[in-house]
Amino acid sequence: MAIEKDAVFLLTSTDSGKKAFGTGFAVACKEGKLYLLTCAHVLEQLGGRVVASGADAVPHEAAIEAAGSSNTVDLALLSIRHDGIALPLLNQLAKGKPDMPFQILGYGPHLGARENYVLRDIQGRLGKPISFKAVGSKSIEAWDIHVDDDEFSKLQGGYSGSPLCDTAGRLLAVVSHNADPAAGQRGHAVAVANLQVIFPAIEEIMPSFAGLSEEHLDPAARINQAMMQLSGRAFEICSVFPAIGLELERMRKEGISEDDEEIFAEINGFAARTIAAEAFIFFFSNLDNRRKAAASRPDYTKLAGQLQNGQVILCLGQELSHLLGAELPSTEAIKQHLSQNGFHGPLSELCEQKELALNSSRADLVNDIRALFKADQKKSPVALHELLANLKNPFLVISTAYDDLLEQSLRGRRKFAVIHPNMEDKRCLLRCSDQKDVFCTPEELSSFSLMESGYAVIYQLRGGIFNDKGHLLLSERDYFTFTRFMQQQFPDYIGSKLKNSLHSLWFLGHHPESWEERLLIKSLQELRHDRAPSLAIQEGGSSFAQSFWQDRKVKVYDCPLKDFVQELALCTAD
Repeated sequence: MAIEKDAVFLLTSTDSGKKAFGTGFAVACKEGKLYLLTCAHVLEQLGGRVVASGADAVPHEAAIEAAGSSNTVDLALLSIRHDGIALPLLNQLAKGKPDMPFQILGYGPHLGARENYVLRDIQGRLGKPISFKAVGSKSIEAWDIHVDDDEFSKLQGGYSGSPLCDTAGRLLAVVSHNADPAAGQRGHAVAVANLQVIFPAIEEIMPSFAGLSEEHLDPAARINQAMMQLSGRAFEICSVFPAIGLELERMRKEGISEDDEEIFAEINGFAARTIAAEAFIFFFSNLDNRRKAAASRPDYTKLAGQLQNGQVILCLGQELSHLLGAELPSTEAIKQHLSQNGFHGPLSELCEQKELALNSSRADLVNDIRALFKADQKKSPVALHELLANLKNPFLVISTAYDDLLEQSLRGRRKFAVIHPNMEDKRCLLRCSDQKDVFCTPEELSSFSLMESGYAVIYQLRGGIFNDKGHLLLSERDYFTFTRFMQQQFPDYIGSKLKNSLHSLWFLGHHPESWEERLLIKSLQELRHDRAPSLAIQEGGSSFAQSFWQDRKVKVYDCPLKDFVQELALCTAD
């Protein structure tokens, strides 16, 4: 649920000479007063005299009800007179947890017009909880926040005081400051729980605030309190009341988990009448479906740790760069380029036809493919390549791509080595980023101890180009040759990594609906240790693809590859 625009206010100074501005938002309305929450440092920048302008652009001079400071609790509670139509309030509260997606709605500068302001929605994810030591014994709870990369969605000064809410529109924190001035993608937000430090009577105007302090109660007391909150309105939620009882009984036996906080937040909101009975019933009616969806979501923190520790072998598909936004042709685009008649079969069959045609040759085919992936064409950065370039430890990539974008991303940023197998000559071409090219046998390759010497290793499974002669897996006959020399295709140095049960194999950008893809995946799986885990990312895979992954004992996650990489990047940045 998006944040209501009518709940957010632009804050400026009564002194026209002060060009600073900030954001505030409505949290309560009582006895003709509309209460706005913002940051204390916004008041300091505005000289303590604040004008609040809502969606109707009508200015109201605000009174300061309570304020911390930029050095202690960076929160302030304001009030303006309001006797008109009821406005939406951001008083439905929730607790945050690492990796939780959030939304921000606040005022930023209008590009090219200094005195104009734009209300923008910003998306991101919570990082780690942090605490600032304030004056005395109080610690100020806060969050690291990570903003999604976008030309306009960047933290800037005016966003201070903006509401930071979860995807359901429940308030988590208040945006405090930008921790990454150059990029505007990292910052801090002050947890809304700190409001009680500067305004102890907050529960009188925001009854839902009481739920934030419940975690200090004994678990049994929290469960009993929840039952009491619901008992007076049980007739309104009779269809889900038994299910709620079972949930609370489970908590008595098993304890209250972090995920159960969402249930208590719903109960508190319903009791405070900030959540309607229909919405409350819908939440509990769909609780099982949400749990199943959460269980099928990758554990990004765990996966990021494995990647950073060098416990992952990345098997990157031919279309990975294209799927992540690079300006490279898809497999279908390659077929359209090579065919004049709208060919609908596998790419390998089309390449076979091109080789057999009287007016064509193998060299023509290779040159056509190379032209599509030429190095001088404009290419966008690939998020996964950027992530790998920033890893501290060496890693192994088994690539089935025809492009060299990963090499381009790593060049000048870390040591790397690219291995091109040559089945016909039974040799490998070893290209190191800091040494001359070397031709060697698969046996000789092990003596270089590449990863042990700090090199990231890229093994080009589909071959490479030698002396302007192509040794690539293109046509059907190439794949048939590949199956005959499969064991020779993998040097002992690569094979030993694949056999290591501690290494997890990740299939990214692979679609096993294609028989060529299935062949390559199976060749890798046959060298795997039986107990070694494997995963695949494939959004909306066919039932056949799902059966294939299951048969190969590969855990498949149905999610966009771009989202998977973005989540990993956030976790590795922490």
